[in-house]
Amino acid sequence: MFRYYQGGNVVLSNLDGYFIEKRLFDPWGKLLKVQDEKGHQLAGLTLLDRGYTGHEHLQSIGIINMNGRIYDPKLRRFLSPDNYVQDPYNTQNYNRYGYCWNNPLKYTDPDGEFIFTALACIIPGGQVFLPWAIGADIGMWSGGSIANGTTNPFKWDYSSGKTWAYMTAGAVVGSISGGTGSIVASSGMPMANTAAIASASFINSLGTSIYTGCQTPVSVSLGVASYDFTNGSWGYLGKKGNKWYENVGYGLGAIANFNDAMVGFSSKDIGSLELTTEHSDTIGHSALVEPGTVNNNSSIVSFGPPDQDFSLNPFKSVRGSNNWMNHTSDGSPLWRSTISGVNKSKIHSYGMELSKNPPKYNVYFSSCVTHTSRVLNMSGFLNIGIHPYILHAQVYLRGIGFRTYLSHYLTR
Repeated sequence: MFRYYQGGNVVLSNLDGYFIEKRLFDPWGKLLKVQDEKGHQLAGLTLLDRGYTGHEHLQSIGIINMNGRIYDPKLRRFLSPDNYVQDPYNTQNYNRYGYCWNNPLKYTDPDGEFIFTALACIIPGGQVFLPWAIGADIGMWSGGSIANGTTNPFKWDYSSGKTWAYMTAGAVVGSISGGTGSIVASSGMPMANTAAIASASFINSLGTSIYTGCQTPVSVSLGVASYDFTNGSWGYLGKKGNKWYENVGYGLGAIANFNDAMVGFSSKDIGSLELTTEHSDTIGHSALVEPGTVNNNSSIVSFGPPDQDFSLNPFKSVRGSNNWMNHTSDGSPLWRSTISGVNKSKIHSYGMELSKNPPKYNVYFSSCVTHTSRVLNMSGFLNIGIHPYILHAQVYLRGIGFRTYLSHYLTR
């Protein structure tokens, strides 16, 4: 088998070294010509279905399986978007369907995916391990970047043992860091979000320093600020010289600090509840209930118009009530997501006040999701409550590990 410089199989030979099949691809991977040993034109790949950059051709439908994603050489695009922007300073990266930054003569795409995160997403029940997987993928990328002196994986030397050693060590350190952060963040302890950032960042920086032979500093992030033990310096939001993504990281860390302040410092106030989202129509309904509730009329917060006087007119407000059905027992299609580590005392107090002195109902300014979102913001879960489905998505992502403790990866 003979390959060209990007790994594609262009010539197949027998044991004596005689050519038995030749292939010709255009720069984007479209199969132009296949010939046998006598130069006769063939209809397609016959001996081996791996061709362009060594990937599998599905010839009957004209696409290439690149493992993580499917690529169409005629469209010159992937059929699904990339979940990650590898290089935020390269504008080509912002076309999530693009192939190799539109430069296939120089670059290849090994698979188009972060393998651990992809596995955690597709394996049944794997979402439990998503924080560990995200940490492993980021750590693997970080290790490869340190080994090769560039964050661009297309420029890494994959024939080097150092690259693979650093990628492997980075994945292990990142996995432990991500998993620890997730455990601490969901522990229900006071200041859990800040403690998660601190523990995850310290483990990650210490582990990286060890496997790189002290090439990287040991540091700890505290959310809105961080401290570099090696150089004896502080980093913080808005510091002169910060890159934009560092400020994003510190900004997310500040949100974690804010959430902790809203949760409070008394463990007896901290607990879990459920967000229920009825989704039988485009409007939906948000409610907060005790975990496991199966009673339409047993809610902490479930606001609505008791007279069924519903209007999409933003200037029309009607009588409101905190006794709207939560749909936990009437067979309506319902999403249920647990929210842990919030101040339940504040939520119960808000619900009682909402029942005692209900405001007017307005679908835009005083609706079910308005009050559900507001009390969650007050209780330690900063969110955007513009629609029940959007609020549910935020709660779901938080529940599977997409929390602010991941911010420390941006502040290194």
